[in-house]
Amino acid sequence: NFITFGSSTLSIRTNTFDLQGTNFALDNSKIYLGTITSNTDSSGAGFFADNSGNVRIFKDSDNFITFASSGLNITTERLNLTATNLTASSDSQFIHLGPPTKVSGTDWASSTGAFFSGSGEFRIASGSNVIQYRKADNAITMNFANFSVDTQGKINANDGTFAGSVSATSGFFGNVAGLGWIIDGNTIKNASGSIFLNANPSQTSIGVI
Repeated sequence: NFITFGSSTLSIRTNTFDLQGTNFALDNSKIYLGTITSNTDSSGAGFFADNSGNVRIFKDSDNFITFASSGLNITTERLNLTATNLTASSDSQFIHLGPPTKVSGTDWASSTGAFFSGSGEFRIASGSNVIQYRKADNAITMNFANFSVDTQGKINANDGTFAGSVSATSGFFGNVAGLGWIIDGNTIKNASGSIFLNANPSQTSIGVI
């Protein structure tokens, strides 16, 4: 047990150490700063840690971090988190996983990975494969190599099977534009209009012009 000091050093060695001051204590088993003095104290605010591994950083019942035998607990009224490929903000109400890091809550249309906002907007993207919902579009859109849906609800697919009823007042089916069939109201006709089928009860006709 000794204390030594020189021009630039101070050494203290003791079997039992106890240093206390206003809102401060340091001894062999714990340290605290502020008005909390144990790992369960919620009566004030400050920092506490002990030699059992308990840690408590406490501002109030809505803002604290604790680590004890029960695990890690984090409660906060505001959270802004940035890490490699992870950005989250309670202020802007979004979470984003993937590059770029630090994507903002309003500039995510070209981001990859997964983005979810508190307004219900979302984007999941890997390369050119994307599914997303934007409030400005008022639509869910998706783009994949074999299937896509645009903001107007137009579907493009390589293949498909439909069960139930299918109705349309316009459209085209065929392999090549100009060599297929056009749906035009109650009429189905070829691209030139020279072959047609009219389903109007008062004008029912099949024609070749």
